[in-house]
Amino acid sequence: MCTASETVALVLDEEGPVLDSDDVSDLTARLRGHVPELVPLADGVSPNFAALHAAVAEGRRLAEQEAPAGDVLRRDHLRRLATAVQKILNQLDGTPAVFLHPQSLPFPSAAEATA
Repeated sequence: MCTASETVALVLDEEGPVLDSDDVSDLTARLRGHVPELVPLADGVSPNFAALHAAVAEGRRLAEQEAPAGDVLRRDHLRRLATAVQKILNQLDGTPAVFLHPQSLPFPSAAEATA
């Protein structure tokens, strides 16, 4: 399974292969899945980081939208969703680790961490 940044790279790579319709659908589904994975990280950050919270809101909005009909429109939606996820990742990367509720973050159990 690809990480969020790997999925974004697949979509936004200008020199990558042209994606067929199945790839577009698969990558859209993956990106939609990555947004809720990133939300707890962003929610734990101080509300003073408005750019991060704006990026999350845009990512949620795009992830909740139905993919439009038509190949070109679906590809455009995929690129916009990938760009939104990239913005979230960039904002998280540039945000100091000042969490409001660190105990609420999804840490692996001991069994998961050693697996």
